[in-house]
Amino acid sequence: MTDGARTHNRWIHNPELYQLSYGHRVSLPAGACSHDDSTGLIPLYTGAKSFAIMRSDFVGSLSGGFMKRRAAVLVIFVCSLTLAVMPEPVRASSHARPYDPVPAGWPRLVAIPRIHLRAAVESLALNRQADFKAPYRWDDVAWYDRGPRPGDMGRANMFGHLDSLCCPAAFYLLKDLQRGDQIDVAYRDGGVLHFRVQWQGTYWNAQLPTKLMFATTRERGLVLITCTGVFHRDGTGYDHKRVVYATMVWPRR
Repeated sequence: MTDGARTHNRWIHNPELYQLSYGHRVSLPAGACSHDDSTGLIPLYTGAKSFAIMRSDFVGSLSGGFMKRRAAVLVIFVCSLTLAVMPEPVRASSHARPYDPVPAGWPRLVAIPRIHLRAAVESLALNRQADFKAPYRWDDVAWYDRGPRPGDMGRANMFGHLDSLCCPAAFYLLKDLQRGDQIDVAYRDGGVLHFRVQWQGTYWNAQLPTKLMFATTRERGLVLITCTGVFHRDGTGYDHKRVVYATMVWPRR
């Protein structure tokens, strides 16, 4: 094999873009390929159809002669016809909808086995002064419906009373929850999501962790909030809030 043959011993992908010149090099549109000197490869890709042929010694050593150039073109033309009848590779759709474990509709029930709680869910928009006293029933839980639903990406916020005028309310025993305890949220279509408690803490009313509660995140979290601390009879009520944070347990498919 001559030096010229070694120099032009190349792999050429997708002959639809090539044309042979008298020097037997490949003339390509700018940016259509990148050449790797270490391997002598010239990769070309156009859509799904691509193939490679190796320029043999007799093609690489062509230095003239009309018939020899025609023979080289014929070889590549036959390869093109072969490619045309090859089936397209099967590709997974890039627009496939990801799996979403959250049932349709709104949550209707919260259950916490450790504290024997089963509470109906009220929706809460926080756009009226009365909403800040929700839930309206002592034994209910209020979900902030302007934020994520429980199980959606983000952090769903639920509020419950500590006590009533006479008795303990829905979240009276929230302080007893421990890391790893289970919280169940049932939806109206019958679907149920499970959450695991991660931590809990207490905050002054004016220092609630609002960045945690309302931040945009890919985590699927659940925030439970109730009153705690000292009760003030001047109309301000309890001076602290208890926050319990849990994350969703992915259901088995």
